[in-house]
Amino acid sequence: MLLFTLSPIIGTTAWTMCWTNAESRESELVDVYNLTGTLVRRQVKRADAVKDLKKGIYIVGGQKYVVTER
Repeated sequence: MLLFTLSPIIGTTAWTMCWTNAESRESELVDVYNLTGTLVRRQVKRADAVKDLKKGIYIVGGQKYVVTER
């Protein structure tokens, strides 16, 4: 599965902070929505949030993700 985040990142300092936070937040529980606002998954670990979802754009814990392959 190829996964891309669409969150804006400004400068290398912000990139480093986002990378560190992403590693520590993998176990955080989040909800997953599709672009129509339909709840797809409720209270799943961030690390597993888009696993096995079909291609599309999803909102996971307030961040946009593009799933391009299964």
